Amino acid sequence: MVSVAGRGGGDRNPRRLRLEGQTPPMKPIDLSAAVGAKWDELIALMPNMLAEVDGYELRILATLLVQSDELAKQLAAGIDPVATRLFLNVSKQVHSLSASFGLNPFDRARLGLVDIQETEPDPFLEYLNEVKQSRNN
Repeated sequence: MVSVAGRGGGDRNPRRLRLEGQTPPMKPIDLSAAVGAKWDELIALMPNMLAEVDGYELRILATLLVQSDELAKQLAAGIDPVATRLFLNVSKQVHSLSASFGLNPFDRARLGLVDIQETEPDPFLEYLNEVKQSRNN
């Protein structure tokens, strides 16, 4: 990154941050039981990847996931246009925030947490490669 008068980009290499063993965020004491359980679940999914400062966004993500679960239960009970709209809105927010934590293979690769080749092979790309090879033979 090009620096501008003392405003360098800093070292944002996620692999280096993970290797340095940042202090994970402490669980807030004022979380509801459901949000606290989601917090614990997220911490378990992302060991050694979170810094203390991530606690603010992690709290929002845990809260949104609980809201998503509650809205999904309402939808399962019957079609409710308001619950449907809310569920879609919350799901979009969860998806957006999940990307910043690298909770899907593409985002982990984009953040440099895994090599793109380490993810599961795409069956369609394998098929295309087989077709290409058969045409070359």
